[in-house]
Amino acid sequence: DQFAALFQQAMPHLFLVNTDGIRVKVDANGRRVGDPKILALGKGDHEADMLRVVVESGYSGPIGVIDHMPQVDPEVNLKHNFEALKTILSALNTK
Repeated sequence: DQFAALFQQAMPHLFLVNTDGIRVKVDANGRRVGDPKILALGKGDHEADMLRVVVESGYSGPIGVIDHMPQVDPEVNLKHNFEALKTILSALNTK
């Protein structure tokens, strides 16, 4: 919920931004329930909005993808995440 403000605070100290997908469960009142679920990039609910903040902030460093899903072959997961990153960034650049 506070990503934009926190990113602005962190930006002077960043040399790399890594990405992943994330899904947060909320109850009927909009309160977070449990821990966020880490997913492959492009499979979450918030990464496009978060990457929009990164792009619009003027951040000019590298943006990376990570392999954090031990149940998936690392090569397959990294390729998927890289393609999803390209798709999301391409969509942001066309708006």
